[in-house]
Amino acid sequence: MQGRNSDMITFQYEMEGFLLKIDYWVHQLRMHQFDAFPLLKAHFASYPPDAYSLDLFTTHLSEMKVLIREYFPPLREYENEWVISPFNAVVVHNAQMETNLQHQLFGLSVNLRMKAEYSTRTVSQFWVSLKDKYPQLSSQAMRSLMPFPTSYLCELGFSTVKFLKNEYRNRLQNIESDLMLAINSNIQPNIERLVNEK
Repeated sequence: MQGRNSDMITFQYEMEGFLLKIDYWVHQLRMHQFDAFPLLKAHFASYPPDAYSLDLFTTHLSEMKVLIREYFPPLREYENEWVISPFNAVVVHNAQMETNLQHQLFGLSVNLRMKAEYSTRTVSQFWVSLKDKYPQLSSQAMRSLMPFPTSYLCELGFSTVKFLKNEYRNRLQNIESDLMLAINSNIQPNIERLVNEK
């Protein structure tokens, strides 16, 4: 669930899948099926499970699900699903947005060239590529993708600083520029805009 191409929507779907697994595990434990827990299955082969142990395991899993749900509230159906399924007619029709954005999304959803392009890129790359043709729609999609769901970039930053300020390069005084470049190496600068602003 980490990496440069992580986004909040995908992360939420993965969390929903994990919560479904917890429900499945609780059900399996109650049915005395331990295939999902190989070490527990091996232990119970030698020492048969008692009701107290099984209750302890199921209670722990249920409480863990409650705690996870506090941090990750359930998804509202169709809220931002259009961002990752812009060519699904049901999703597009049920998207909740301003009328002009809805019309743009309708036009995009039937564009076969864009659909082919979508299949060759990450979700973020696809929406960035539409910033000229569908600026408002692209901007709205990027707002839902932007929040970083993990601490990946922070950890990457610390590792980069450690590399930049190692014993061989310890005389560097100002590493901000090098750090930004190292962390955001997948972001392409808009050279034309930078030149025009000079």
